[in-house]
Amino acid sequence: LVAPVALGRARQNGILQNESKSPLMRSDYIDYLDEMANEAILSKLSFGTRKGYATGWKKWLVWRKSQNKPVFCLGETREDRREEETDMIRFAVWMTKIIGKKDGTVKQCLFAVRYAHLAAGYEDPMLNRSRLWAAMGGIHRWQSAVKRKFPATAKMLFWIKGYLNDAMAKIDAVVFWYGICTAWFFMLRASEYLLQADKPWSQARVLRGSCLRFKLGNTDVQPWEADEI
Repeated sequence: LVAPVALGRARQNGILQNESKSPLMRSDYIDYLDEMANEAILSKLSFGTRKGYATGWKKWLVWRKSQNKPVFCLGETREDRREEETDMIRFAVWMTKIIGKKDGTVKQCLFAVRYAHLAAGYEDPMLNRSRLWAAMGGIHRWQSAVKRKFPATAKMLFWIKGYLNDAMAKIDAVVFWYGICTAWFFMLRASEYLLQADKPWSQARVLRGSCLRFKLGNTDVQPWEADEI
């Protein structure tokens, strides 16, 4: 339900492209509508979130199958819903203590379970789960303190500039230097200015030179003439 491969299938098959054959003429017209409806629901998520949710959903499948329980929480009685919440807490503890995941990863897995239920047309399994979120608060306290990174200072930037000038051709050094300065002054996340080789979709979100506009008096000018970017 949340696997990126399935989500992209409609596009790969050309369903979302201009087709010579009208959907009304298709023999699988209802299947087509169902597929597009599912695509519409899941398109709310970014590709990165879809990938994370797919991983979380797989872990939930493993957990529920190991318990010989259905993957969807459809309890009707109060006792059934209490047992489902208990199993979610066990799942969270299993993720933390057995698999060794951080509380942020566990929370993402729970949200993956939630979104899969909603996409399948079932009720939100996370509603009114006070014990579950109390347990997540406890799991958060179990985690060791976050090791904060040292801040990057202006002095470090000047050292980097000198290193680049000595280590590579001038044109390459200039490109690297502009990229580093842009990231530093605009406080960009790494994923906002560095392409991730294992994530082809990241190319659509990173900042490129063509994204920049140099302005003077709100008019586009050459970079050396600008007073704003």
